[in-house]
This record gives sequence, structure tokens and C-alpha cells, in this order.
Amino acid sequence: MDITFYFVPLLYLENVKANKMQINAHFSAHVYTTVHDLTQWYTKIGEIMSSSKFVEIHKVCQWCGNVFIAKKQSTRYCTHTCNSRAYKANKRVQTKILIEKKTDEIIRNQPIADFKDRDFLNCTQAAKLLGVCRKTVYNLIYNKKLRAVRITSRITIIRRKDIDELLEISIPYEPQQKTDPKPITDFYTLENITSKYGLKTRWLSSFNSAV
Repeated sequence: MDITFYFVPLLYLENVKANKMQINAHFSAHVYTTVHDLTQWYTKIGEIMSSSKFVEIHKVCQWCGNVFIAKKQSTRYCTHTCNSRAYKANKRVQTKILIEKKTDEIIRNQPIADFKDRDFLNCTQAAKLLGVCRKTVYNLIYNKKLRAVRITSRITIIRRKDIDELLEISIPYEPQQKTDPKPITDFYTLENITSKYGLKTRWLSSFNSAV
């Protein structure tokens, strides 16, 4: 009884140790297989990127105008320097536009009393003085009803005298007479359309349903 009592735990411990060694060996083999597969995968990607199968796109740099080989269709500049210069130039343009918008807003919110006695006005001030929008002022200029001088591509000057003359020589307001719409007297039947224009009845039916 004593011999059996001592041998059973020893055999049990030996079995546990053997199972543990098998588990560790299996886990190590699995980790090795996973790492090996990942290494092969990254190697294949590198070979594809560096091989001739990778498409080379010839593009023109939007900043310097030189031809370069791009790896993506969305690439717009040949180097980081051109990209930075284009970014800074775009920022300067946006800042200029923002300043001009703020200036127009200040002028638009400026009281009429501050510029009504001036001899020269810009389009924003003239529109506020007349109580119309800027587009109306430009339409008057384009239709040669209001004289103006374009100093730069964004600055147009109008004399106050020309505005007064526009109001003096304008035609007095007359209400427009309403005119009755002319009745439609000419009609075509389906047979007339098909015979005159050579169209099919099925096409006309589909056209009418779409309309």
C-alpha cells in the first residue's frame, strides 16, 4: 500500500510535465509559423512596390511645371519644396480674399452719412447710397447707364456726379401694363407628329409620361 501511494503522484507529475512540454512546443511552433508568414508577406509587398509592376505616372508639377514620376494619381507637386511653396501661396491668396471681404463688410456697415458727401465712391458705397445691391450697380455699369473707372481688377470708382446725372436723366417710372397671354391655336395630333417628324408612337408615349 505504501509503494502504490508514493508511485501514483510521481507518475501523475511526470504526465503533467510531459503535457506542459508538448503545449509549449506547439505554441512555439505556432508563433514561429505566424512570424514567418508575416515576414514573407511584407517581403512580397516590398518586392511588388520595388518591381516594374508598380505603375509609374508621368505628371507635371503644378508649381514649377517640371515633369516628374508620381506614385499616386493624387500627387500634384514634384517635391516637398514645391508643395510648401504652393501651400504658402494659396494661404496668401486666401488671406487677401478674407481681408477684402472684411473691408467690404466694414464699408457695407458704414453709415451713409460718412460717405454721402464724397466725390468718389466704390461700388459697395454706391449700392448702399442707391439702396440696391452691388450686382445692380455692376449691371448699370455694364449697360453703360452709369459711368465708372476701373483702377485695378478689383477696385472700381464711381463719381457722385455721375450718380446724380443717372437719376436726373432716367425715364420716369411708369407702371407696366399687364398683357393677356396669347391663346394657343395650333395643335398637332399624334398622327400628325408621327407622319411629319417620323417619330414612333411608343417614343411619344414615353416622352409624355416623363414630362
